[in-house]
Amino acid sequence: MRKPNLLLIAVLVLQFVFQPQSATAATTVLTETTLTPAIKGVGNIWTGKVPTKVSFPTNSYCANLEFAIQGLLPISILADRALGVSVEFELWSAAGKKVAYDTIYSSSWNPTGPNTAVSISLPYQCAGTYTLIVRTIYETKTTGLLTNYLEDEKRLPVEFIGGGTQTSSVASVQATKPYTANIAAVGNIWSAAIPTAVTLPDNTYSSYIEFQVTALQPYADLADRSTGTSIEFEIWDTSGKKIASDTLSAYDWNPIASNTLASIYLGSEVSTGTYSFVFRTIYKTSSDGLLSNYLKAESSGTLTISGKARPKAITPQIISSIEYTSAITSVGNIWSASLPKLIQLPDSSSSKLEFNIKGLLPVSVLTDRALGVEVDFEIWSESGVKIASDTIYSSDWNTKGPDTLVSMYMYPDKFNEPATLRVVTTYSTRTNGLLSNYLEDVDNFQITVRGASAASTENSKTTQEVPFLANIKQVGDIWRGSIPTEVDLSKTTYSKHVIFQIEGLVPYSVLANKSLGVSVEFELWSDAGEKIGYDTIYSSEWNPVGPKTLVDISLPSELIADTYTLLIRTVYETNTNGLLSGYWEDKKSQKLKITGASTTPPVSHAIVETRAVTSSITGVGNIWSGNIPTKVALNPDADTSQIAFQIQSILPYEILADRSTGTNIEIEIWSATGEKVTYEDISAYDWSPIGIKTLAKMYIWSSDMKPGTYSMIVRTIYKTQSNGLLSNYLKDEKTFPFSIVEAGRITELTTFREVNLAQKKIADITGKFYSTNKVKPIVVTSTTPAVCSISGADLQFKTKGTCSLVANQKGSDLLYDSPARTVTFEIVTAPPSKIDTFKASWASDGIDVSWAAPASDEPITQYEIGFSTTRGPNLLESSGDSYFEYIPFITTSETTYKITAQQLYDFYRSYEVSSQFKGIHLRLAVRAISGSGTSDFWNWYYFTADELSSRFWSKYSPALELTISIVNDKETYVAVNKSNSEVGLTGKATSYSWRFSVAPEGSDFANYSYSKKGTEFATTTSNSIDANAMYSALGKYKSSFPDKGAVLIFAVSKSAGKDSLDPNSLGLYSPTEELNKVIDDANAAIAAEAKVAAELKAKQDAEAQAAAELKAKQDAELKAKQAADAQAAAELKAKQDAEAQAAAAIAAAKKKT
Repeated sequence: MRKPNLLLIAVLVLQFVFQPQSATAATTVLTETTLTPAIKGVGNIWTGKVPTKVSFPTNSYCANLEFAIQGLLPISILADRALGVSVEFELWSAAGKKVAYDTIYSSSWNPTGPNTAVSISLPYQCAGTYTLIVRTIYETKTTGLLTNYLEDEKRLPVEFIGGGTQTSSVASVQATKPYTANIAAVGNIWSAAIPTAVTLPDNTYSSYIEFQVTALQPYADLADRSTGTSIEFEIWDTSGKKIASDTLSAYDWNPIASNTLASIYLGSEVSTGTYSFVFRTIYKTSSDGLLSNYLKAESSGTLTISGKARPKAITPQIISSIEYTSAITSVGNIWSASLPKLIQLPDSSSSKLEFNIKGLLPVSVLTDRALGVEVDFEIWSESGVKIASDTIYSSDWNTKGPDTLVSMYMYPDKFNEPATLRVVTTYSTRTNGLLSNYLEDVDNFQITVRGASAASTENSKTTQEVPFLANIKQVGDIWRGSIPTEVDLSKTTYSKHVIFQIEGLVPYSVLANKSLGVSVEFELWSDAGEKIGYDTIYSSEWNPVGPKTLVDISLPSELIADTYTLLIRTVYETNTNGLLSGYWEDKKSQKLKITGASTTPPVSHAIVETRAVTSSITGVGNIWSGNIPTKVALNPDADTSQIAFQIQSILPYEILADRSTGTNIEIEIWSATGEKVTYEDISAYDWSPIGIKTLAKMYIWSSDMKPGTYSMIVRTIYKTQSNGLLSNYLKDEKTFPFSIVEAGRITELTTFREVNLAQKKIADITGKFYSTNKVKPIVVTSTTPAVCSISGADLQFKTKGTCSLVANQKGSDLLYDSPARTVTFEIVTAPPSKIDTFKASWASDGIDVSWAAPASDEPITQYEIGFSTTRGPNLLESSGDSYFEYIPFITTSETTYKITAQQLYDFYRSYEVSSQFKGIHLRLAVRAISGSGTSDFWNWYYFTADELSSRFWSKYSPALELTISIVNDKETYVAVNKSNSEVGLTGKATSYSWRFSVAPEGSDFANYSYSKKGTEFATTTSNSIDANAMYSALGKYKSSFPDKGAVLIFAVSKSAGKDSLDPNSLGLYSPTEELNKVIDDANAAIAAEAKVAAELKAKQDAEAQAAAELKAKQDAELKAKQAADAQAAAELKAKQDAEAQAAAAIAAAKKKT
């Protein structure tokens, strides 16, 4: 467990105690009694007037019962640090209930004057008669654990009238059972009517069970301060969970009667049902202050709780478990359980993981008060953070049943990484009350937690770091880590931390040794000597399940961005007696720059006077010096109640900060009534290790510390020797007057808002402020004279910019200087005028717009073209009421612009309009922007839904969705219109572009944002493409596919050669390796098909050639035959002609003859 910030806790307690109550002013002390306790052999100890009858306003809080007592012994005796005198005031009711108390300890006596204030905090409803016990304890001897003392006790009746009323939260007892606690060697101890049935009150978050316990032994025996008798009440449910408990200790027995009221708190988780009610009497017979001998009586009964059932706590679901038995060799089995392995967290910011363990040893062994058995359950994250834990101490084992419940708070944002359940069983074998011998069983289990929520993003960011190695000469390397040297806090809010990991280099058993071990202290110091943040890794906080342990340095919310010194101290303990330890140490420091935090310190009260103080002790010399505040002016607008001042060490740091002795400074402010109203302690651990200056901070509570004079004690305690319980010391103590004064308060009478430069001035600027100091004038100055300046009584504006004014006022006799009041506002120039001249007309593929530049105080830097659609279909296009507000969609520096169809479409798609754009009209307007601001959209043009459809939406085809079909026994990719399309485009596609986009290695391929434009690898006039042909075409681009990436294939429709306006086509993706194989297979299939086709063609060509040759031969033979026939015919004809000729010649011859 991390060391708590005890100083902070003390301060918070003081803040609560000193908060004034609303009824104080009307409280009236009606009677009082003077007491002067005396002790024989000592004399009178103190005296004071104690109120015995007090009236409070009706229906109001009962204010604290406050009065003063005066010490009659020397302050050195009353306030002795080892002995001293304490006074106990206890207010007892007739029912035997201690309703209020206050104790003046030896350290509470006022060292500056006679009065010491007593303040008894009364209950809200206090009306009635009580007995006030006033017990004076005069200590005579002490060991630091046990003390001898003399005592005086007085009793006074006290009556309170008035006060508030409230509804009782006490459960009504329905049935009881008589019981008498008896121990054979002692006799009857006490008796009571033990409740066996109670009813919860309605409408209460929590309640109490109350009943009377009657003492049967003398009060002196029951309430003995070193032994005494206590009663332990425990309520257990059937699961083994202790749902409620209370202990009536030796200090709680009623000193005025035999009846004492037992009161058991029932929290919000206690609901109706039947429970086991255990009552255990512990009668101590002897004690050394650490260990006690005792006799015990224990009994139990059944308690039934009825009434309105309270909501059950939200618990995670244990889905699967691990059967486990813890065993130690020399002892045997200790306990067993089904440990959670798989856990489902509920939908809640926190929940309790609960499961049972079953004790296997006798309950007397498990619950032994000096030894006993403890079981630690810890869940560790992989980064080295203990994210959940619970411990079953020896006092937590269920004494009336086999099961004991383990309960761990689970926060979903802590389970964002693997977790380990560590189970440690500790069986103690011997103890002296400080150190114990023990046997141990340790096991680790990997667990899975579902339902974790996102971790907070509001964390510091380490921007630079350096390696670090802690080494102790006598041991070697202890741990290592990367230590931040620069941290950015810009993303943090109120909670600020510096977080990093360290890794142990010696065995875990050495680091985490329970009596010795290693601790590492990280302290962040400012140059002013303030420890602004720290974290300590104690021996119990080393990560037992992994190499790394998380360091988490918490920083104040008001931290200033600066460079600090990080002190890193490694402490390796070598021996211990349980109080003091011997150790070796490694101490190093390095600078840590913090950015992203505030740059201005918080406003506090003003230290207006100081006193130079040097603390000196004879035999030692000067210890320290410093200017200690002696007058403080209250600032009503302070951000913090702390004032800060420095002290300078004169003795060496090693003496001042010695861990067993060392030097403390105690600064106390006391009121005249004897109340310690505030204080500051600088312990040996608080001295700055990086310089001689240490920053002290003291709270000045304006609600308590009213203007007036107080006494300041400055006390230096120089320890010379210590046994870990008691110390010898030398002391230097000084007393000074200390005063609180009011400061004036300046406020504005007007709200300084943004003003226009044209206004030129604010007249009578001083008159715009008011102060509670009516005596001194308010003086206003400008810290930005280049922007605004004071001229006479007026504030003159010079240029645009931030104007900062500071109002100051000197103090008067009654009031100190008023804290400076700073006011900041902007001086601005006017934004451009509205654009009156605006034109819009249709273009071939869009809309042409133009406008005239408007008047402007400053140069116009750009124009915004705003689009606006009608709120629904078929509204009146010429009415401004039909349209949504303008959406600035296009930016230009020119006064003309061509709005493309694509831009129009993109706007429609980005805006919530009807999915098909049917009946949705559009209007356009322009506004101007300059360094002074932005003008309004003014004149506008509208375009009807029908016009937009005919010119754009009907000319572009919609987006496509890729599917795979079988066409003619072949796998074919088919692009169809998206089934859930919201595009509003109705054009017909005339061609299809087949494209691909890629996703790199390591991407979520299914959800990756692929390029919508892609790379075209094929075009078709139809909406389908053969798969093999497509893969073959894709193969040309294989070199552009990413290794181990993915390729998305999609299609884009085109109309008249133009891509669809809708780029949101749906495609199909394949990992690169698979696609490459498919492409190779497709190419092989295409090649095989080509080969078959080529062989068929060759065969067909051969057959054709043979046929041609045959035909040629036949043609040649026919031709030859025809030629022969012709020649024969010719020859025949020639023969015939010759014969005819011969015949003719013969005939002619014959004729002649």
